[in-house]
Amino acid sequence: MANDPSADTSASKNLLKVFLVDDEIVIREGIRNRFPWEETGFTLCGEAPDGEIALSMIQDLRPDILVTDIRMPFMDGMALSRAAAAAMPWMRIVILSGYDDFAYAREAITLGVKEYLLKPVSVQQLRETLERLAGVIAAERSQRADLDALRRQLASSQRLVQERLVSRVFDGTFTGAMMAEARAALLPLNAACYAAMVLEPERRERLLELRAAAQRVADVSGGAVALAESGGQLLALVLGDSAADAEDRAYSYAQAVAHGSERVSARPPLIAIGSIVSSLADVPRSAGSARAVLKGMSADGSAPARILGASDVDSLGLVSRDLMKSEVTPLYDALRFASARDVPRVVERYFASFGGMASQSLLVAHYALVDILLASARVVKASGGEPSKVLPASLVDALSYKNALGAARPVQSEGGIPQMGSAPSEIIETARDLLTSALAYRDERAGSTQDAVIRKARAYIEANYHKPEITLNEVARHAGLSANHFCTVFSQNMGTTFLEYLTSLRMDKAKAFLRESDLRSADIAERIGYTDARYFRYLFKRYAGMPPREYREGVRNGAGK
Repeated sequence: MANDPSADTSASKNLLKVFLVDDEIVIREGIRNRFPWEETGFTLCGEAPDGEIALSMIQDLRPDILVTDIRMPFMDGMALSRAAAAAMPWMRIVILSGYDDFAYAREAITLGVKEYLLKPVSVQQLRETLERLAGVIAAERSQRADLDALRRQLASSQRLVQERLVSRVFDGTFTGAMMAEARAALLPLNAACYAAMVLEPERRERLLELRAAAQRVADVSGGAVALAESGGQLLALVLGDSAADAEDRAYSYAQAVAHGSERVSARPPLIAIGSIVSSLADVPRSAGSARAVLKGMSADGSAPARILGASDVDSLGLVSRDLMKSEVTPLYDALRFASARDVPRVVERYFASFGGMASQSLLVAHYALVDILLASARVVKASGGEPSKVLPASLVDALSYKNALGAARPVQSEGGIPQMGSAPSEIIETARDLLTSALAYRDERAGSTQDAVIRKARAYIEANYHKPEITLNEVARHAGLSANHFCTVFSQNMGTTFLEYLTSLRMDKAKAFLRESDLRSADIAERIGYTDARYFRYLFKRYAGMPPREYREGVRNGAGK
């Protein structure tokens, strides 16, 4: 199993992400430890010993630059580069090769690889190469899409014919007699299954930019995606060898387009994926479901999802918009994926956000309790329940629940602030009971499809984080989704990638071991899933801001957390 990527700190978010693949641990260590990452504008977001493991991680992390060896077991550097270039055409690739492989490495030119280095690679050589690529990436990000080139492309007769035929497929007027015309225009339309997609830019004037990004990804799809334009939206027809293949390709395409669009736009487009159909004649039905999903996404401006499929529509919680617009969205977001054992931590953090006032003032403590009530009500409503029938009736009545739903703050009851407890500590306990009731109801009802998937995935990760071989693909299979579908659902709902989440969990476990035991760093690394103790220490320093030894000393001196 590859080592997990380092946690993404706020300081590293603007750095270019580099992913390293080499089966020789000495090579990886040398590059990892000797290269001046942050000071040169880069961050090592992850590493792997072979291409097969790396590909799964790259799909999740989406680095800007891939540095890979040629000769590796299972999947070599050329196969990895081919797969990565198809899925993430924006990514720059650097090939590492021995002297005997140099001629072989030249084949990478056909994949658009323009950088390859002979081993052993010096820090200076790698720095010059990465800085050269950084200049190329910066130039791309500073420019808008090449609208003139796009117009020339759209003006070509073949492209116009393709777009016209795809539009006919979407509106249901495509006939069997048109199949020969499609073949002549190099538009393959024969497939076992299809998925219709509707893409909408953040602003209408950004449609051409979105089209440019979408077309670049479609061009390297091997004919699996065809595009058209209609009414300020982009239409994409995805072809698959099976229902699962069509769905996986659709999510993979959506992720690639969203990532490409972010490079020229502050906010990615909305992308809706319709139901999977097995006949070209049924594509209009798939398109209809995609438009329905897009309408729901557009109506809910607060929804975190920018990519959503018809099978995921439950997770939008397209009910009780009055609650969705309340002032407690951050608190509600913290609860969406919390378990009952997380309740004390959530309550503690929320009351702590008021500073010392919540522990000293009954007024402030009750103010916080009202927020807890509203957030709990949203959890119940999103699970299909009626809060007044699920939450403790006495608490709902005392806090004037009905008034709370119609106003930013509930109207005080006749006797003033409800005296739920004689001290803020008792109010905090009441808040815990309230949240526990809401989460218990959610778990009994199994909530929405995506919430259930996330909870299932989180439980599996919690039970298996200590295993070095745990991968995104493994967790996706356990959750019942394809890798690309799971990657999209997890990152949009959790606000972080699978690997970043796994790394964060492992680092928290490492902190606990450092606080509560005398285990050596190497032993802790092994217990939380790392086979390379030095890489663990590297990650821990990135995550905690200090080496494990210093963290332990700080805790014992009363300075650590």
